[in-house]
Amino acid sequence: MGLDGEILQNIIAFAMLPDDPTTETLERYIVRSRRLHLVNKFFNQFTRRIVGLHVHTSPPSWAPAARVDLGPWHPSASASVHTHNRYWVHHHRSQIPLRADWTFLDTYLTVPRLPQLRSLTLDLWTGLPGTSSVPDRWTESATKYITDVEILLKRIGTASFRIEDIHIRLPCHQPAIDAIQHIISNQYNLHRVRLEVETSSYTRTPLPRFNLDKMATAGVTYTPLQTFIIRAPTCDVHIMKPPDSQQPFFGRAHSVYEFGIACSAFATYYPAWVWLYHFLRRTTSLELCEFNITECDDHTVNSAQYTLRPMKLPHLWGLTLQVPNVDSHLLQNISAPMLHYLRIRSSVDVELWPNCPYEHFPRLLLVSVKFPGPSILRLHALGIAFERFIHNMTGVHDWETEHCAEFAAYIKPYNRPGRAKPYGVPYSRPAPLPLALHQSAHLPVQGAIIPTPRSRTSVSDTKDTSATTPPHKRQRLHKT
Repeated sequence: MGLDGEILQNIIAFAMLPDDPTTETLERYIVRSRRLHLVNKFFNQFTRRIVGLHVHTSPPSWAPAARVDLGPWHPSASASVHTHNRYWVHHHRSQIPLRADWTFLDTYLTVPRLPQLRSLTLDLWTGLPGTSSVPDRWTESATKYITDVEILLKRIGTASFRIEDIHIRLPCHQPAIDAIQHIISNQYNLHRVRLEVETSSYTRTPLPRFNLDKMATAGVTYTPLQTFIIRAPTCDVHIMKPPDSQQPFFGRAHSVYEFGIACSAFATYYPAWVWLYHFLRRTTSLELCEFNITECDDHTVNSAQYTLRPMKLPHLWGLTLQVPNVDSHLLQNISAPMLHYLRIRSSVDVELWPNCPYEHFPRLLLVSVKFPGPSILRLHALGIAFERFIHNMTGVHDWETEHCAEFAAYIKPYNRPGRAKPYGVPYSRPAPLPLALHQSAHLPVQGAIIPTPRSRTSVSDTKDTSATTPPHKRQRLHKT
């Protein structure tokens, strides 16, 4: 056509942008790309390069992954198989998924195809019940399958560097978790992460663990994450670097609108709820938050000794907290005028909860609380006006009856407007630039060999400039 390939690719990328990004849908995106496919073979080739490869072994879930509605609480690692199955059915909104077609995955996700991978949904669960008394033939089959899963994930981590959306259901196996951490760290354009780890045998110690420090590399500019979910009832989550060295992960997640960690234990330098406080201070765009852990940490200190400054979360719509030692010392410092759904589970008696200011969360609609103490005193500690929840006083839910059961209360008035727009951002996003055009692709790294354009194997030292570019505009390929 007489045009350089990179110029033609940039022209097609502009043609792929929607007229109105706020109303973009996947269907419109596919129709628009299909029209460009039919122009000629050059447009077909470059359109395929821009759209990329999208592999989904199950229907992609468009519903929010962070759950703030009524449902099962996060189970402990020692809970029964029935409890875990009920938990997973609730979060999958269907039956527990079956193992994906391994023959298809192994033959389709080949090294030549992987560089074009843009979105990935994989069901890699073993399908075995989470008990220690598993027949030997099942154990042998699962061992071979888990080894194949590890090989597949390492292949993806070696050849794919432009994944934007990843949703993987993993077996509870440390090498597989290490492989997925490596994949996430190397995807500079990744904006949605959703990891679900299968319930495993309860007798193993120590439990497999995620390390948040390994999901972001210092000195690399990533596209800000929009969704980050780790759901692993039989795994631990660690972020053990000193507080001043956790900036790479905080920087990558500062624009997240949907955040969730559900694990057995959360290990960091200070109590888990204090780490959550520092994280929330950096995520002012947060809309849905779920932070669930079942094991107490080693920090047995008085919550009042921490001097916390108030923070504003103007877009927060739903919050779920299940932390053994959390209380209103955290909630007192959260200003969330749009908060509608609040769920809290704790082991701290209500008598030790300092009262939140009157009408601290003015738009609360549904409150679910589970910690020791009378039901009405729990709502009073949250600063809710008595006349807004008096209609929930039934049976044991009064001022005096001590109990530890869950108490769900609907707060008046009921006729408040719902959400005017869906959670998060529209589907369409600018196509990523070629790796060679990123400034950081040419920066030398100490102790590393800069790969040639023909054989790139790592982008741990690449930078992305899309974080400072509005989502409806393309970046300039060349400086003027």
